[in-house]
Amino acid sequence: MALRRTGIPVALGIVVAVAGFGPVAPPAHAAAVSTTVECDPPPLHGDNFAWQPQIEVTVAPQKAAYAVGDKLTVTWHWTTPPRNISPWLVIAADTVTPTGTVKLTGAQAVNVTVKGPRKNPYTSGPNPLSVSDMTGTFTVTQNGKIDLSPAAYELKSDWIPDPMRCAAKAPVPVALSLQVGGPLPGTPTPGQSPTPGASGTPGASGSPGATGTPGATGDPTGLPSGLPTAGASGFPVGGDSGNPAGGDQPPAEPKTPPPPGPLIMQIQDGVTMAPFAPGAGPQLVQGELKPVTVVDGRNSTLGWTLTGQIDDFVAIDGSRIPADRVTLVPNCAPTVTSPSAVMGGLPGTAAGYPELLCRQNPSMGELTGGQFRVGASLNLAVPEGTPAGDYTAEMTLTLI
Repeated sequence: MALRRTGIPVALGIVVAVAGFGPVAPPAHAAAVSTTVECDPPPLHGDNFAWQPQIEVTVAPQKAAYAVGDKLTVTWHWTTPPRNISPWLVIAADTVTPTGTVKLTGAQAVNVTVKGPRKNPYTSGPNPLSVSDMTGTFTVTQNGKIDLSPAAYELKSDWIPDPMRCAAKAPVPVALSLQVGGPLPGTPTPGQSPTPGASGTPGASGSPGATGTPGATGDPTGLPSGLPTAGASGFPVGGDSGNPAGGDQPPAEPKTPPPPGPLIMQIQDGVTMAPFAPGAGPQLVQGELKPVTVVDGRNSTLGWTLTGQIDDFVAIDGSRIPADRVTLVPNCAPTVTSPSAVMGGLPGTAAGYPELLCRQNPSMGELTGGQFRVGASLNLAVPEGTPAGDYTAEMTLTLI
């Protein structure tokens, strides 16, 4: 099976305040907090122990003030990792699933469940265990100030029946505060943000046209003119299959499926990142992988998989934002004329490992194929103290 791989440049402009604009602070002030937890390992894997990880809690989208009904995505980022599940068992790579609870207090009191994918390095002994960041969602229901705090978490190994449970000791520190119904005192409104210039416009160095189009790697730059549509490939597109013309006309003779076509992806707008001005504390920058079109004209029972992987963001002076601070939230769906089902990947980082964006499973006999749209939102947690500059990274898409 042919492998199709395309690199997309991703540009991030981090700008400093200029004349006429004051320094810009983030709408939601996030900071890494140290929380003390009491951990209970699985049976036969050691005694209880205390641990103090550092955690950042961020939300997307970011606003100076939220409204009742807003749906927010919460990200739990490990600034320092938790401890290994077992003091003597070797933990294999990509076998630990983290889950946790972000506690909301103030105007709205609720526990938000967050979860991350299985992504961890080989780890032995009672050492720190680098697990994936976790995400969850909640809907704003009350006006006023809402405080978010990292609370309990669990680490579940595929090899151990029981998880390690870690409960936060009171008082749980507040990592982030949100305002619903009006801005927090002293918080700039969005209209005070600097107008993004050349350094803040992704298109200045992040336009995918130069290197991000499939034509740069030998794939077609557009949908081939002879590619069969879903209906021409033998897939029904609606209507009465026994009498598609209506009335008393006899049924149409079934058409012979055309010869197999290609499996391709078409990239139009690449990845865009919002302009960003550094302020106090870590901040969240949002981006988007614009819809990629996958066309499967093979007229077969085969499936396909599209993955994405991103590199570190690097500035000209060598300043770096690690790729593991990017969380991808994939989405994918067939077009209206494509009968085959697809499934998107789970939210997670795409650093060092290809992250599943979309998959069509092989069928047990029915023909698969058609056109599909795949995208993803990107949430980049920019560390506190990141210097200004133009940062670029590359996202690699692989279709197989």
